[in-house]
Amino acid sequence: MNDLYNTLRHRLRVEPDRKGECWIACPECGREDEKCSFSPKGWHCFVCGAGGALKGLAEQLNIRRVETSYRKPQSKPPPRRRPFGWQENSYHVLRQFIGNPNRVELWNNYRPFTTRTIERWKLGVGMLPNCRCQHRRLVYPAFLGDKIVAFRGRAFECGCDKWLQSAGSQIVLWGDELLTEGQTVIVCESPIDAMLAMQETPGIVAVASTGGAGNWREEWTKRLRDARPYHVVVWFDNDLAGTPTPETLRELGREWMEKHPKAKKLPRQNGPWVANLLLKERIPTALYHWPGGTPPKMDLSAKFMEG
Repeated sequence: MNDLYNTLRHRLRVEPDRKGECWIACPECGREDEKCSFSPKGWHCFVCGAGGALKGLAEQLNIRRVETSYRKPQSKPPPRRRPFGWQENSYHVLRQFIGNPNRVELWNNYRPFTTRTIERWKLGVGMLPNCRCQHRRLVYPAFLGDKIVAFRGRAFECGCDKWLQSAGSQIVLWGDELLTEGQTVIVCESPIDAMLAMQETPGIVAVASTGGAGNWREEWTKRLRDARPYHVVVWFDNDLAGTPTPETLRELGREWMEKHPKAKKLPRQNGPWVANLLLKERIPTALYHWPGGTPPKMDLSAKFMEG
């Protein structure tokens, strides 16, 4: 089991605390503030209560165990995990979301999307299937090829967590299918940021992990390398998990340390981390630095809306 524990640590690029716990975004409920942890004993989300053996977590994240020199033979194949209902009827669920007559108005109240953008990315409104929130949300689908592998939704009429996803959703690189040679590519934190960036700046391609700033995978780096872009800009939020200004780092860092008195250091800044991963593969990459005086937690969408 330690092999699988180390594999998860390596693939997710997380370090354990003094108790051996590694903190990540929950693959079930979608909480991205690292209230889900795993250790050699298993994993557990302290928000939605999901958890179990590390094998189940690896399956959720599509991570395979590193093979060792000895593998215990199996007398019978392991039972297949039963899919969630929405996975078998994903396009039917999508039609219900995009069939909402008020979806353009409701999305416009959140971001200034054009009708063309809303239609292009199949933005809808509805209650996420297999989700603990039972209220309507602004919903977008994530695709892998022609298969819908995730539904993510933002709260707009309830006090539940801001962003959640249907249980069983996969983490993918949103916008991957748009990558071709010679492009200017923006790597941002959220697919919503990516949608608005491509709407406001025609000619560029924007991509983002559907799992948040801390979920960047090795295969995505290789995908960008193979696409041979002209230039890549890593443009993450002005917060502790992104690319904070010195002022934001001091302000939010102080608040974070007060809430986590046993912590020895601040969370990883994922903007520089992702940029360095791309540079190691000789991908022409620049890190966007927020100018001094930028309000804390400013993101790319807010920047475009600000003008």
